[in-house]
Amino acid sequence: MTDRRGPGPTDVSQGAWVDRLAEALGGDGAAALDFRARVPAGYQQQVAPELAAVDARHVADLDVSQRFAVRAAGSDGFRLRRYGRAPVELSAFLPLLESFGLAVVEAVPMTIAAGAGGAGAHIDDFGLRRLSPGPFEPADGDRLVEAIEAVVQGRSDTDSLNRLVLAAGLDWVQVRLVRAYRRYRRQAGSPYTDEQLDDPLVAFPEVARDLVALVEARFGRPPAAEPPRGAEGGPGAVTVGGSEAGPGGGGGTAPAVDPTDGPGGDGGTAPAEGPAAEAGIRARLANHLAEVVHLGQDQVLRSYLAL
Repeated sequence: MTDRRGPGPTDVSQGAWVDRLAEALGGDGAAALDFRARVPAGYQQQVAPELAAVDARHVADLDVSQRFAVRAAGSDGFRLRRYGRAPVELSAFLPLLESFGLAVVEAVPMTIAAGAGGAGAHIDDFGLRRLSPGPFEPADGDRLVEAIEAVVQGRSDTDSLNRLVLAAGLDWVQVRLVRAYRRYRRQAGSPYTDEQLDDPLVAFPEVARDLVALVEARFGRPPAAEPPRGAEGGPGAVTVGGSEAGPGGGGGTAPAVDPTDGPGGDGGTAPAEGPAAEAGIRARLANHLAEVVHLGQDQVLRSYLAL
């Protein structure tokens, strides 16, 4: 989820902070007092009551191994908050964030003690910056959280195609479709590496969008994979406190989407556009490809269109 509020450090008195927290929690003074007693030293000085209320709700509703929320922070940055019963293992989680084309500029861990409001929890607050140009929009946050959750639940992979979530505005299911085409291209004998196949799509996001639009116009939207069975709320999750398998470890990868499959299947949608729409998309793609001046990038992008 995206939290569109962006409060930062606060210098209000303790009494006023609790009053504002209670107001943000719907007038629940007891919950506000309980949460204040559970937060670490310095939390009140760094977190405004309105954001503390968001934290309190997420901690209270933490019925899965971990959950995430995003909020804007400044003109070109934003913050990702991870809520879990155990602290995140940075060596596993930072590569996941970097796969989305994000620079991690700060990581702030916080421990929430157990109390009347529930079991203890950990909050990991990450300051992030996009490496690709462009503003961060609220819709980007929602799409990013869904994509991160898909990776930690084992429904998607950690690789550089995840950059398309922010660079091209694709959701994780659409990125998984592009990934399936890339794998098919490699299996068919492509001389290019994964990096050489990925980078042109990120450099020309409008081509990536229209390639996905062309496939969906012909075959319908591909179904989303169900999370693998066996773990509470987040199978294949990023390692937290050494208790869960991280990406690339024992969590497994999402089943590949067969680009030759037609519509139907679990969760898929039938094509609703038709030949006229396909022709329009192909015309747009031709215009986009005419703007690609680097021969290697042009060859890679046209190889996707030829599949």
